[in-house]
Amino acid sequence: MEIERRFLAPHPPELPVLRRLLVEQSYLTLLPEVRIRRCRSLGPDAGLLFDLTIKSQGGLVRQEIIKSLTEEEYAALLPMAGGPPIQKDYTALDLDGLVLECSVVDRDL
Repeated sequence: MEIERRFLAPHPPELPVLRRLLVEQSYLTLLPEVRIRRCRSLGPDAGLLFDLTIKSQGGLVRQEIIKSLTEEEYAALLPMAGGPPIQKDYTALDLDGLVLECSVVDRDL
């Protein structure tokens, strides 16, 4: 289950970084939301991951299913996307023992 709230901030807060990912996200459909992602993790756990996410309709609370993909499966699905990938710089921060997730989306826009 995902509970998501979004806020526009001038910059991410200065807190200890738990993990950082550079993400390319593409949408295959919007209803239901089906997306693929290429995630490059930075830091000591550096690596490259690919996934497919299906989200239920809903508002603040939605169900989601995430399945790992191989690089070949991701490459086969990418041409089916409706446009160029969205670029995200994703950072998980430590907020007094809680995880605060911040995404900077399409920095150049």
